[in-house]
Amino acid sequence: MRLALVLAIICLAGCGEKAEEKKAGTVVRSADRVFVNGAIYTVDTQRSWAQAVAIRDGRIIAVGTGQDVQDLIGAGTEVTDLAGQMLLPGFHDAHTHLLIGIATPKECDLLRLPSLEDVRSKLAECRQLTG
Repeated sequence: MRLALVLAIICLAGCGEKAEEKKAGTVVRSADRVFVNGAIYTVDTQRSWAQAVAIRDGRIIAVGTGQDVQDLIGAGTEVTDLAGQMLLPGFHDAHTHLLIGIATPKECDLLRLPSLEDVRSKLAECRQLTG
């Protein structure tokens, strides 16, 4: 449940206020969101794991250790301490099982029909129900 919450937060990470701070004489634009102290799987074969990640405008801008993202934390940055929890890339699965999605036992039960012709007939009935 917590992992799902963290993944959802990453998807919304671009919603924060933008902040700029002076660091060592240069202006550094802060991250909107930073995750630290985690087991972050990067899907990078050269460097599969990290401890911190910074996000700005919905895009990952830094991955590494807590020290690597420290300069990106500003007054408006939302920081989440993962306390050792795992963080994975977002998974977006938009597929559906069409027949299951439209079939209901009372109206359009396509899953229990014995033949293709019966399915076609039932689909025609369903079309009439939905207009």
